[in-house]
Amino acid sequence: MMMASRTPGTPRAKKEKIVVLVCLRPLSKREELAKEQVSWDCLGDNTIVYKPPPHERSAQSTSFTFDN
Repeated sequence: MMMASRTPGTPRAKKEKIVVLVCLRPLSKREELAKEQVSWDCLGDNTIVYKPPPHERSAQSTSFTFDN
């Protein structure tokens, strides 16, 4: 994701590069036995989705999309 920021008093915009890396793992046997569920999912290469557990009914799914 490229973001342009300008510091007061400088003539040119400064470019910053932020790298986001997401690694997901499968549930362990202990987590499966405890009937836990996966909380995060990847949709393609640029979007991750947080899926709240069923006991958090007030919480909604939230997605985050990143540039290349």
